Amino acid sequence: MRTTTNPELVQAIRELERGDTPMAQSSLDSALSASRLLVPVWNDTRGGTEPVRPVLVRVPDGAALPAFTDWDAVEQWPDRATPHGFVILSGRDVCRLLLRLDASSVQLNPSSPKGVRIGKGRAGIVADGGTTAEIDGTLAAYTTLDSRLACLGRARVPLDSDAVLKLRELLPGYPFVRRAFLFEGSFGGPSRLVVGVDLQGRDGAAEPSETDYENVMRAVGKSLLGHLGDQPGKIADGAWLKGELLRSVEREVAPFFEVGSPD
Repeated sequence: MRTTTNPELVQAIRELERGDTPMAQSSLDSALSASRLLVPVWNDTRGGTEPVRPVLVRVPDGAALPAFTDWDAVEQWPDRATPHGFVILSGRDVCRLLLRLDASSVQLNPSSPKGVRIGKGRAGIVADGGTTAEIDGTLAAYTTLDSRLACLGRARVPLDSDAVLKLRELLPGYPFVRRAFLFEGSFGGPSRLVVGVDLQGRDGAAEPSETDYENVMRAVGKSLLGHLGDQPGKIADGAWLKGELLRSVEREVAPFFEVGSPD
């Protein structure tokens, strides 16, 4: 247990301190998702089925969930003697835990120079398995692997014909993309333009990979950079369409791209 370390996450925190840029935020999301963190708890969970009861700390905007990248960071925490012990959780599970608590943030390494605050919005992105895609220094797309997105129908501010043409020229280069749709969607907040892709396995694989999905959405975001600048506050979201989400989109809109269809 004493060997718990997260060098990639620590490096991402330091990069963020040097400049709060979309690239630094994206690196932090990825490193946090892949991390294994120490979380202080009130109860002894060894060998039992009792749910984790995490320690919360007071912060200016309410309560926060502390988590640590390593034991050196724990040693710098003034309240380290407070909890009964520590459990090791993945970064994604820590973010999921925050979303179930009456707390405003995850405080990574409180009282340590290698610390950072993760608010509920960013925690939700990591918990969903998503990343913020940094394209040429601009936050161009938020991609998610979760299916809680709701389809609201046709896009209220559709892309112009040049943008759609560019996407139609781009997508054949990704053989795992079966179809693509443009629609208005919501993750529970304001509605947005969404580029949804229906994927298929390649090279004999039954299922497409998350890497394939993220690669095509980054390419889509880069293609759209010049077409979203005149829409203040408008961000093109990306979604991997499957299950009920795919069926609801199929009912509402026609694909703008489909393998084997003429332009």
